[in-house]
Parts: sequence; structure tokens; C-alpha cells
Amino acid sequence: MMTLPTSRLISGKRKAPTVLIDVDPESKVMQEEIFGPILPIVSVKNAEEAIRFINEREKPLAFYVFSHNDKLVKRMIEGTSSGAVTVNDVVVHFMLNSLPFGGVGWILLKNDPVQPPSASTELFLC
Repeated sequence: MMTLPTSRLISGKRKAPTVLIDVDPESKVMQEEIFGPILPIVSVKNAEEAIRFINEREKPLAFYVFSHNDKLVKRMIEGTSSGAVTVNDVVVHFMLNSLPFGGVGWILLKNDPVQPPSASTELFLC
């Protein structure tokens, strides 16, 4: 795995965004939720391999598709399941606090598998 430094530490407290290239799918960064400005990149040969890669893991909270090919976008969305999908954008999902944000499947109960989410928990199920 190779790390591309994208900038330096800010005020010695927060780490600036980091891009990880050629990440091993079995590495810890690919097995756990990432809470930080880290973008691991895993190369795939085609859309089918990407869909298979996504579906072999826990369902993602969010799925961002970047393509001007409408058929490819449709195939990616229909072939996967996630808490939310955004096409050719990431900011709209993050900036519109009126949009719900959550997960599907096991991720909802992962922190406390005995207690289901409360009625006040905001869920967005796709």
C-alpha cells in the first residue's frame, strides 16, 4: 500500500486528507469504519468486479458513483445496496442536513446488537 501525502497536519491536531493507493482489501483500513479524512483506493477491472467487491462486504452507509454513462450508473445502483447513493457529487449528500443518513442491514445494529435503534433514530433505508 502506498500513501500519497495530500497536505500537512493542521495545528498539530487534525490530519489533512490522505489517499491510500493499492490498498489490500483484507487490510484493517478496509475492514473497519473509517472516521477521518482517509480515502483508500482499490483498483478493479470493470463494473462487475466493482459490484462484486461491494456486495462481498457489509453494506456501505453511502455509495458515490462517478460516471457520465447513465447505463453504467444505473447498473451500479441496481447491483448494490447502501444507506444512500449520490451520483457525480459528494457535497450535496453531506451539506443538506434535511437528507437522512443511515445504513441498511447489520450496520444499524452493529454497535448494540441486542437493542434495536430507538424511534428517534434517523434511518434511511434503501
